[in-house]
Amino acid sequence: MKIGFVTFCTENYIGIMNNLLESVLSFSKYDIIVYCLNFNYKHDSNRVQIKRVDLDNLSYFNICKMKLYATIDCGLDIGLILDCDMIVTNQIDNIFEENLDKVINSEYPLFAKHPDNPFDRADYADMIKKYTNKKPKMKWVYASYLFSKKNVWFIEKVYNEMSQINNQIGEDELIINAFLTDYEVNYDIGYNYLPNGLNDMINIFFNRVENTVDNNYYLQRDCPVKFFIFHGHLCKNVNEGKKLINEIKNL
Repeated sequence: MKIGFVTFCTENYIGIMNNLLESVLSFSKYDIIVYCLNFNYKHDSNRVQIKRVDLDNLSYFNICKMKLYATIDCGLDIGLILDCDMIVTNQIDNIFEENLDKVINSEYPLFAKHPDNPFDRADYADMIKKYTNKKPKMKWVYASYLFSKKNVWFIEKVYNEMSQINNQIGEDELIINAFLTDYEVNYDIGYNYLPNGLNDMINIFFNRVENTVDNNYYLQRDCPVKFFIFHGHLCKNVNEGKKLINEIKNL
């Protein structure tokens, strides 16, 4: 069974993507496939597979669509999609071990819980009505997910919808949540596994502060969190990302 990670990147994000790759190679036993959008890239490790995809328009909407394309094209039996501004931790492989049977048998990818609920946004609610009149069976999820061959059909459906339009608020995440609503899906992976890359969550991970409701933004919103990945914010700074990786290595 082929298990691994998938990510995608534009040339201006190479520096922070290098940090992502360093974290995967340091903290996981699984390989990673990188989809390079409109540029060539080489990596010394044979655990990093490179695929180039050329787009006429590198709009944010089209870049989001490439996340879905990479999922469909990668050929993995089980995969975890990563944004290139993420850094995985030394706990990352737990996501596969905890969810292996579930994702193999699930009709839908296992999406990460969102601490907030954008269903409450008026502009999102109006757009979702384009796709369904049903009420959601669960709260909003991120467009970050663990997938298997059994459920990649759902990602194909979202990709095909995005291929028919040029732009839309909410991009892939809105369409994912609209389709999950229409199919009356009532489960996600069960927790958020990609907390923000800010010091409040990083300090909890390193036990510098206690993991309590008062200190944890996610717990305040009844959103369980596991520290498998840090996403965005300080991870978008190359030097801060390197510092974070080195601190994890020293645990």
